[in-house]
Amino acid sequence: MNPYLSDIDLLPISVAVYRKKGDDFMFIAFNKTAEKTDKISPIELIGKTLTEVFPGIKDFGLLDVLLRVERTGESEVFETKFYKDDRISGWRHNDVVRLESGVVAAFYSDKNIEKELETKGIELKKQLTETEIQLEHQKHAFQEIMENSESISVQGYNKNHEVIYWNRASETMYGYSKEEAIGKKLEDLIIPLEAQEFVRDAVDNWIDNDIAIPSSELVLQDKYGNDVNVFSQHVMVKIDVNDPEMYCLDINLIEIKKLQQELTLDKNFLNTIFDILPDLVWLKDIDGVYLKCNHMF
Repeated sequence: MNPYLSDIDLLPISVAVYRKKGDDFMFIAFNKTAEKTDKISPIELIGKTLTEVFPGIKDFGLLDVLLRVERTGESEVFETKFYKDDRISGWRHNDVVRLESGVVAAFYSDKNIEKELETKGIELKKQLTETEIQLEHQKHAFQEIMENSESISVQGYNKNHEVIYWNRASETMYGYSKEEAIGKKLEDLIIPLEAQEFVRDAVDNWIDNDIAIPSSELVLQDKYGNDVNVFSQHVMVKIDVNDPEMYCLDINLIEIKKLQQELTLDKNFLNTIFDILPDLVWLKDIDGVYLKCNHMF
């Protein structure tokens, strides 16, 4: 019976014991854990040389370590390296020692799972870095769009209703510079006096009870007290639950209001002409139903 097996078979780490044979080493013991790790039985190894069983061992570097430890008697740690031949492949971490009898033992462990996790970790970190770069690019692009928009006013408010963001279109639309607006409360800045309490309660209700403020047409006011007709959309951002931010996107409706007024004037003018004509005038639909007629009719 091999004198080494009774001791090393109980170890949870792979163990191979060698005796020097020329410039090579011959297997004299191989424990059960090593048998599972390398998928080979001791019967196939005992009495054979290391290079005979593991032909790639020279390139792997372990043979040089074994020769050096056998010669000097000083133990060495052979850092985890990747071994591959026609039969097996994997990562191994080796502790090589010379025993009192002069034979050399290698205590090694399978590091495949650790290396796979490390490789996946590196790849994941790379992917995260690439994602962070993309997100930063998108964030920068979005900020550029918001900042340089000339027709859409974008304002940001914290949970205390204080301005934290004020883009260029907001300066144009409401007359306040960015420096003047930052830190001011929404209701004190662009909300008419009669609507301030309502707006204050609506924002708090959204923050506290998650009841959103619907998009709608509003009449706000600028720095000089002038009415500003806008279509306003509101977004609540809750990246930090304890510090939500509300963003308002306002589209100036002044040109649309002007056009509506002009159309109303044109309509009134046409109605006047329609009524003062001395002839009988009427309008019917395709079914002959009267839609309109003048006073003379």
